[in-house]
Amino acid sequence: MMREDRKKVPDRLPENGPEGQRYGYDQNYEYKVSGSYTGRQVYDPNSNQFLDEFMPTGFELMNRQPGWIFKPTDRYDSKRITLIPR
Repeated sequence: MMREDRKKVPDRLPENGPEGQRYGYDQNYEYKVSGSYTGRQVYDPNSNQFLDEFMPTGFELMNRQPGWIFKPTDRYDSKRITLIPR
C-alpha cells in the first residue's frame, strides 16, 4: 500500500481530466520507485487484507511500453504458476 501524504503516485489526477492528464493515464508504464517501508501494516479494502505500507520518495519513468507481465492469452490456473522467470 502506497502512503501518499508526502509524495503522490504519478497518475494521481482527476478521473475526468483532459486526455493524457487523468487518473490511470499511465497504465502499463514501468517506473523505478524509491522509498522505504514504514513498518506499519494498513488495511486494503480492495483485497480485504492488511498489507505493508510503503512511503514513496520518488518515481522515475523507465519505459512507456514495457510489454506484458502476463500474456493477454494467459488464463488463471490454480495448479500452476503462470509467471515463470526467464
